Amino acid sequence: MKYSNGWGVKSVNTMVKHWPGGGACEAGRDAHYGFGKYAVYPNQNFALHKIPFTEGAFKLEGKTRMASAVMPYYTISYRQGAENVANSYDPDIITRQLREEAHYDGVICTDWLVTADEKH
Repeated sequence: MKYSNGWGVKSVNTMVKHWPGGGACEAGRDAHYGFGKYAVYPNQNFALHKIPFTEGAFKLEGKTRMASAVMPYYTISYRQGAENVANSYDPDIITRQLREEAHYDGVICTDWLVTADEKH
């Protein structure tokens, strides 16, 4: 088996979730349901939610340097991206913030029900 950037038979792939953080659901509602779809940042602390990724999972010691996959959260990070759409679909949150600013070049994997037709 060939090795590439530290990956091989003696390593594991890791997936971190949920980009860009999952602790800001409006009124504490569960983001797995339509009534909890918004992540809000009344104290303008959106950047703090990304620290476990940008200073942790994307800056690992060793040959791999970062988690091999990241899963965006179900939420709509209200007023934090280019559009008020789910994080997985927001080009600003995925392309600019994750790929360009955080320099993440691994796999992006959607969550299970991100395409579900949730009743509101």
